Amino acid sequence: MAMNFFEAQQQARSRTRLLVFLFAVAVLLLVALTDLVVLIALAFLQADQLDPAAPEQFPWGYLAVSSLAVVAVIGAVVLFRLLQLKKGGKVVAEALGGRRLKSDETDPKVRILQNVVSEMAIAAGVPTPPLYVLPEQSINAFAAGFSPADAVIGVTEGTLNLLNRDELQGVIAHEFSHILNGDMRLNLRLLALLHGILFISEAGQQLLFVRHGGGRDRNGAVLVVLGLGLSFIIIGYIGVLFGQLIKAAVSRQREYLADASAVQFTRNPAGIAGALKRIAALQQGGRVKHPQASEMSHLFFADALSRWQMGFIGGWFATHPPLPDRIKRIEPHWIGGLPDAATAATPPDAPRTEAVSQPLEQRMALLQAALLAGQSAGTAGGQIAGVVAGAPEQLLAADLKLQRQQLQAEFDNLPAAVRHASQHELPAQALLCCCLMSEHELPRQLKLVQGLGMPGLLSEVDRLFDLVQPLQPLTRLTLLQQLVPTLKQLSQSRFTHLQQLCRALIDLDGRCDTFEALVWLWLDHVIAAEFAPQAQAKARHGRLSQVLPTLLPLLHWVSLQSANPAAQLDSWQAGIRALGLEPASLLQPETQALGSMQLMPLINSTPTVKQQIWQSLRAAVAADGQLLLDELLVLQGVALLLEIPIDSAPAASGF
Repeated sequence: MAMNFFEAQQQARSRTRLLVFLFAVAVLLLVALTDLVVLIALAFLQADQLDPAAPEQFPWGYLAVSSLAVVAVIGAVVLFRLLQLKKGGKVVAEALGGRRLKSDETDPKVRILQNVVSEMAIAAGVPTPPLYVLPEQSINAFAAGFSPADAVIGVTEGTLNLLNRDELQGVIAHEFSHILNGDMRLNLRLLALLHGILFISEAGQQLLFVRHGGGRDRNGAVLVVLGLGLSFIIIGYIGVLFGQLIKAAVSRQREYLADASAVQFTRNPAGIAGALKRIAALQQGGRVKHPQASEMSHLFFADALSRWQMGFIGGWFATHPPLPDRIKRIEPHWIGGLPDAATAATPPDAPRTEAVSQPLEQRMALLQAALLAGQSAGTAGGQIAGVVAGAPEQLLAADLKLQRQQLQAEFDNLPAAVRHASQHELPAQALLCCCLMSEHELPRQLKLVQGLGMPGLLSEVDRLFDLVQPLQPLTRLTLLQQLVPTLKQLSQSRFTHLQQLCRALIDLDGRCDTFEALVWLWLDHVIAAEFAPQAQAKARHGRLSQVLPTLLPLLHWVSLQSANPAAQLDSWQAGIRALGLEPASLLQPETQALGSMQLMPLINSTPTVKQQIWQSLRAAVAADGQLLLDELLVLQGVALLLEIPIDSAPAASGF
């Protein structure tokens, strides 16, 4: 059964509520322990003044101040940490000592990693994330970010050097699962909350090293300060214990879910199982030696702490399930065999090339079989090849997959110059411009590029324009996904100029078509996350009624793509019913161009609302039994913006 990523994301939100509850319990315990320490300190300092028989002398004021101080300090530390993390996953990667990979890396192992990540991004329907490499010889990886738009993936050098392509693909698929399942946002919130709890221990350490003035009068105060310091350290380590418990409560089951999702993505259980077996056989396992690894251990693919670090907090407190348990779930018939340590630590014998991965080969074989069987018809009347008018609804899901396979084939056959251009900053900007340009407006568009673009951009556009023009909009949209890491390497000022140029190219002819609207939203939502991460932290719409004013014009636009008025009405009604509403209760909105719609409320909705949006759009498209080019383009573009796989959660209609 296909993974329902909406349900997985909703589970992650439920885990967030559990996290907040456990955090509140931990804070209350720390407040109580701190109050106890304050009471002991007061009893030591004011032993002559306190009368135990006089309840009115009980120091309620001191306890209230200490309690508020603890809560305020923890809250301030958590808020400060959250503001740091709002800058995106790159903050985590850099804190762990990661080196950001450039798009034009020449190391063959890095190129294979980049190709695997690109393949997974296309399959998952999310932007290709920037990559970081950690200077660690163990096998481990992580994904970090508040959304796919600001996500990064990090791998250790050991992951690059010791895994074969299938194993590497399994690890990367696991990290993409965390991106799609909503785990990254949960993990970063967990990181911020735990940082607040651990701050008490750090405060205690600071008290121990405070310099005190001389004099006998101060000896008692010095002892109290030192006692407070030791007490806070002890309380802090109790907080560490609670932190590990919270990590375990929130994280462990998400690892099983990510493993299952990775198998679904790759259709190759041996890949991720092989990576887990290598980690289990290696002496260093997945250990990450960086000082920040302990705080961020729940982010990693495998346990990042050494055995002695995990020894006293094992069992209930482990952030990851035992490796044998994970392997057994992937390979039920596994009986415990592992490679020996020497074999696990040896790089693959055969040189790894950039050959097409097994899953893609399987997809292409299916495509060829379908073509030979005559299931694919020529393009006609705005329909993509493979659409059979009036086909039963149950065939549309398979037809959608077939069309995406054809698009994948076209993308795989892109000229080498286009692929090479996507890896370099200036040519990548030229590719973006070329995707927005057309032959009938070319002279005026070239003048805009010359006037608004940076030096050298015009010559790159001239070189690439003829290669990009034959590509259909869907292939261009897939190409843009591959530009994400390169465009995120731009400076703030260069990105602003590029954004202004793209807006001018779109507005030049006085209209904004479907593709242009999707590109602008992609640029404003995905690439801008690198330069204005705070813009991603918008309010989440948790009720369908909050997004209906935005969804209904989009749904109406999709219904108008059908061939005749009767089919358009059927499409509109099918989409409304998929929302659980009665068509008679809603008037059809006025016709709007897609470029004039504000889709950000849909992007900033909760997983449950996104699922309703997605089912409604799919039901509307399926109603007339045929899949049009603009319909598929909108489905692909909206899936990219909503940050979900295009094959997620089929609607009840069967599409």
